[in-house]
Amino acid sequence: MNEKTKNTSIGEAIATQYDKIWEMMFDAIDNASDDVWKYFKNMWGYAWNSFHVVEGIFYYTLDDPKGMVWGERADINWEKDNGVKSLEKMAKIPKELVREFIDEIRDSWHIKLKEKSDDYFLSKDDFGTFTSNLERHIYSIRHAAHHIGELNKELRNFKANRIKWQ
Repeated sequence: MNEKTKNTSIGEAIATQYDKIWEMMFDAIDNASDDVWKYFKNMWGYAWNSFHVVEGIFYYTLDDPKGMVWGERADINWEKDNGVKSLEKMAKIPKELVREFIDEIRDSWHIKLKEKSDDYFLSKDDFGTFTSNLERHIYSIRHAAHHIGELNKELRNFKANRIKWQ
């Protein structure tokens, strides 16, 4: 049986979709000039949005969300920083930080997801937010796709190479 026709587990399918998101995110990073990367207007920034895609996936692939501190990896403290300070930090997130974040979680989560049983994905959501773990991961993928579309729009606006659809 060839690779395209063999049966795969839910975990393998989900892991493959996250792999495609990582490929698209590397395009988003590589195709962004410094002007694009630093673009920040109306509470939206290219660097921040790129970071948010990865941080969102990290969050939704955790087994337990307790203790997750949003923005921490980018040195943003939503409770202590005032709004202006947070906005300044959001606009200055370095490309390398986003790349390293992807690299850190990509391989370990790929293996972890592939090892999860179909029963795990069909069981009650570990977060208590979704109907199942599968729904949580589908949400995470949709969330990433939404924001990758925003990144692609900015690349188009800046007449830069676009993100290759995976």
